[in-house]
Amino acid sequence: MSVGVAFLCQDGIVICADTQITWPENHKYYECKIYPHGGANWTFVATFAGNPELMKSFDGKFRESMQLMPAPYTASKIQDNVETILSFFDILKDDPMQLSLLCGIVIANSEFRLLKTEGHVVRQVHRFDYVGVGDSSLLRYFAPLLTQTAQYDSKQALKIGTFLVLQAKRYVDGCGGDTNARVLQPNGMARRIDGLERMEQKFLMLEHQLGRLATYFFDNREPDTEVEEAAKKFVKALKDYRPEMLR
Repeated sequence: MSVGVAFLCQDGIVICADTQITWPENHKYYECKIYPHGGANWTFVATFAGNPELMKSFDGKFRESMQLMPAPYTASKIQDNVETILSFFDILKDDPMQLSLLCGIVIANSEFRLLKTEGHVVRQVHRFDYVGVGDSSLLRYFAPLLTQTAQYDSKQALKIGTFLVLQAKRYVDGCGGDTNARVLQPNGMARRIDGLERMEQKFLMLEHQLGRLATYFFDNREPDTEVEEAAKKFVKALKDYRPEMLR
C-alpha cells in the first residue's frame, strides 16, 4: 500500500507521497516514489501506487519514448505517450490496481495538466485526487473536508497534501516513511520540497489540542470553565501556528 496525493493549483501542480515500499507478507523498505523528467520546455513528474517494478518499467519506457518524440511538445502529446506506454502492460488488463499513477505535466509558460491512471485508463484531474489508499480509506473522509476551495495555490496545497499523507502514514497499513513532495511551477521548474517533518509535528500538536477539546465537549463531568480553557488553548495554538503555515 502507498499513498500519493496531487493538486492542480492556480500556480502549478503539487504532488506528495510517502516513501514506504511494502511487499505483502515479506518485507518493507524506503525509497522515493516521485519520478521527475524534463526537457527543453517540458516537465513531467509522476508518483504511483502498486507494483514498484512496474513503475520502474514505466519510468524507463517513458524516458526512452520522450527522447524519440519530436518537438513541439504539448500536454496532449505527453498524455498520449502515457496512454501508449500503459497499453503495453498486459498485466493491467487483469488487475488494474497493479499500477496507478498521478502525473503532472507542465509545458513551460504555456500549460499544465494533472493526470490520474488506473490500469490502462488515463483521465485528467481538474482539482485534486489521490492514489493508493483505496476508496474505503480515511482519505475518502478527509479529502472532501479539506479540498472544498475551488482551487488552492501551491503553498496551500503543499500543506494540505502533507497533512493527508501524514494521516495515511498513521492509520493505513503499508504507508510510512518520510513524505516527499514536488511543486511544478508554470515556468517548468520542478521544485523538490524537503524537511516536511516540522510541518507534520505542527499538525500533530494541533490535533492533540483539538482532541482534548473534543473530550471535554462530550464529558458532562467537566465544568464549563475547563471547556472554555481548552477552547482558548486550541484557538491560541491555531493563531501561533497560522503564520508559519501561511509562509
